[in-house]
Amino acid sequence: VGGQGKGNGRRPTCQFGWRVNLDKPKSPLVPPRPGAKFEDMPTSIYKLLARILEKFVMPDVNCETHGAFLLNAYRPPQGIFWHTDHGEYDDMVCVLSLGGYVTIVFRHKVDKSREFHIFVPARSLFFFWGELRWDYEHSIEKSASNPHRVSYTYRTVKIGTDGKAKDNTP
Repeated sequence: VGGQGKGNGRRPTCQFGWRVNLDKPKSPLVPPRPGAKFEDMPTSIYKLLARILEKFVMPDVNCETHGAFLLNAYRPPQGIFWHTDHGEYDDMVCVLSLGGYVTIVFRHKVDKSREFHIFVPARSLFFFWGELRWDYEHSIEKSASNPHRVSYTYRTVKIGTDGKAKDNTP
């Protein structure tokens, strides 16, 4: 379920459903553990996730077979290195950010001069998709002024006939 892999700056994490190998973040996604269910996560988190998915995301997607849920806890001064989410995730990324505020920086993967900052207040729900999802990478700068924060990230995964996640990169 959890882990403190090398690729995440050693911050506490917890994953349900499809998972990233945190020691080898560029490797293919790992399928859900046999018999594992989203209901196995703490009740308060499950109820919150279910409400968000029902209201804002695709209610017809089966979370048990196609969902990827990641919880990250950030302590000052932790940030996130530049990255683009796995190509095996679908287009939409859904993030609930609790605790402190944060500024996320997006920059174009080819034209690095195309960069902008998005301020995310505490207790915010935000989504990104399309050009921002595929053509930009994102990071959070490491800073002593970064407050303690917890983020809940949800994505869906397209699965091929072989039972493995399919790369969706356009």
